[in-house]
Amino acid sequence: MRQEKKNSFIAIRFSLCKLVLLLTFISAFVSSCYTFQKVNTRIDNVEARQVKIEEYVESTRKELEKIRKILADMEAKISAVDERTAKQSATSSDIEKLKLDLSQLERRLSLIEVKLSMLESKFEGREKKERDEKLGGSNKKLDEREAKEKLNEAKDLIVNGKIDDAINIINSLVSSGYDSYELRFTLGDALFRKGDYKGSVTEWMRIVNDEDKIGKDSDILPRTYLRLGQAFTRLGDTKSAQLMLRAVI
Repeated sequence: MRQEKKNSFIAIRFSLCKLVLLLTFISAFVSSCYTFQKVNTRIDNVEARQVKIEEYVESTRKELEKIRKILADMEAKISAVDERTAKQSATSSDIEKLKLDLSQLERRLSLIEVKLSMLESKFEGREKKERDEKLGGSNKKLDEREAKEKLNEAKDLIVNGKIDDAINIINSLVSSGYDSYELRFTLGDALFRKGDYKGSVTEWMRIVNDEDKIGKDSDILPRTYLRLGQAFTRLGDTKSAQLMLRAVI
């Protein structure tokens, strides 16, 4: 009887051990399943984040493409503006060149008119001289001293405002065959004061045209260029006036 109880107790203990082992196994299995589930969940979360990252990267790529396109459009517009600006600049440059050419032509025309006036004056002087010779009325040629005295007299008359009397004296000197740069300058001064600016330019240009013959020590050239600048200014030819004043400097 006692042996049976002992065997029964052993069987119960064995069953309990088996149960404990079974429970331990079940617990371990459940724990492993839970852990596996957690791992799977983490993997799913990581994969989800990876997908989101990939989607963000793709979205960023698309935005970059849009920005590149916008930049390309802006560069094209800037290039178009630069091209138009270059064309406008070229047009402005052409206009400035044409203005400069026109100014040079006007200056040349002014000088041609002056030379023409000089030729007309010479022609008139020769005609007058020929008439005087034919009529026997040519004046006796004055010597240097007498001519300078008369020229100084003409200068005094100009200062006193008697312009016509001064011009008559100078013309008589010219008719007598006397000529000098000072006489031309004085005649130009008289014509200028009378308001005959073209006439004064004609006389003064006769001096300037002989610039190579006139000595550098003479003050006639600076005085003449200065007065030419004044005459051209009165005539409205500011560019020729500036050209004359530059020659003084």
